[in-house]
Amino acid sequence: MKQYILRSALIPFFGKLPVGQITTHHIEQYKAQAQKKGVSKKTVNNRLAVLSKCLNSAYEWFQLPGAPPKIK
Repeated sequence: MKQYILRSALIPFFGKLPVGQITTHHIEQYKAQAQKKGVSKKTVNNRLAVLSKCLNSAYEWFQLPGAPPKIK
């Protein structure tokens, strides 16, 4: 299911951005776009949970400077 979420929802939106350049603003834009398309809040939250795990792992594995963006 996580791979499906990545391929169908997250990569099409965030795919061209380097991981270290994804900001809270980008995440809020994603949320707004998904809700505009009629995606339920629960589904958006599930997708954001996958995104959060990916970002946290990337910052840890690649020792990126700073902290991963906050996801509200």
